[in-house]
Amino acid sequence: MHETSYVKEKEILNKLLDKFFGDFFWRFIFGDLFLEIYFWINNICRQFKEKNIIYLIMSVVENLHSFDNLLGYRWGYLFWLSMFTSNFVVLCADDTQGVGRDYLSNTMLMSCLSLVYYHMCRHRDIPASTPAMHVAGTEGLARYALAANYGFSNIVAGTNAIAYLNYVMLAMSGMFAVSKVAASLHAVHNYDLYKEYELKAKENLR
Repeated sequence: MHETSYVKEKEILNKLLDKFFGDFFWRFIFGDLFLEIYFWINNICRQFKEKNIIYLIMSVVENLHSFDNLLGYRWGYLFWLSMFTSNFVVLCADDTQGVGRDYLSNTMLMSCLSLVYYHMCRHRDIPASTPAMHVAGTEGLARYALAANYGFSNIVAGTNAIAYLNYVMLAMSGMFAVSKVAASLHAVHNYDLYKEYELKAKENLR
């Protein structure tokens, strides 16, 4: 029904545009683009009108948290172990002293504390998206706070392996911090919706 009305409405608007815009270029700029924007906004308004707002919000919730629950605790632990191992090997192989080494060592210890919290949540059957918000985002922010204390340029200074690894870990920490802070903000302001999502995610806990 909606598709039929959409086609009819588009035909009427196309006739009006043909009447006012004969030139192809101006028709494209002020006509076709206008049509696309108009129907995009119209579709959003129709969904709101049909009370699909809850569906839209839940889809946002799922997009924010689905990666963590898709990765789960099993693959998430392997990911953590690979990061820890690479940091440990670099510290053992590169004997460069300075703030870069101190930064890498301290952030490794941060990740160990995060792992403890993940284990606790796993044994309480809490979906991985919850500890991801609690500690992954917080650890990312803590890493940046520590980097600011040492000086960003200082921890990546030089051509040694520790400096290169710090650069990579800073980039990854930034990605985690931004994504998890966004997820946390959404969950805080839509707590009931997140708890509903969390209950559904428990059915496929891994």
